[in-house]
Amino acid sequence: MPWPWRRLKTDREILRTLYDMCIGEYPAKGEIWVEVDLYAAAKRLGCQAELLYGRLYFDMGTRLRHRDPKDPNKILASVYEKVAGDKRNVINVPYVAALLATMEADNRRNRATFVMSTIALVVSLSGLAVQYTKARSDAQGSVVPMGAQLGATSAASGVQSKR
Repeated sequence: MPWPWRRLKTDREILRTLYDMCIGEYPAKGEIWVEVDLYAAAKRLGCQAELLYGRLYFDMGTRLRHRDPKDPNKILASVYEKVAGDKRNVINVPYVAALLATMEADNRRNRATFVMSTIALVVSLSGLAVQYTKARSDAQGSVVPMGAQLGATSAASGVQSKR
């Protein structure tokens, strides 16, 4: 299937893939920056390397930066950098691990909320079905044949019908 119809990968999926690929090389010589093969990562994710680069550099690299609160122009941590020293296409492994832990905790919380909401919906619909069934059976059970109704009325008034 052509790539525009594929589902786009989430930040969590991208960071998980990059983390899994680079955690074996970390810590290398005390460096927090680890090179990542964008083509191999894109192949694992099932997307094009150019799209992955765009997500990392233009989107996640700027959006997921941690800036100094006192000096907004100073960047304290970034997920991805195109060049860091003599390395190209690098990720900040400790920062990626921290972001990934937060995203996965949010994902677990969201899934738990969804499951609880689904259970509540099923319980509500079950209660509604029971009430509907009970009301319907009560309505069918309270239907009295026409002759029995007349006989009851006549007996209560003291007038007996001739048969």
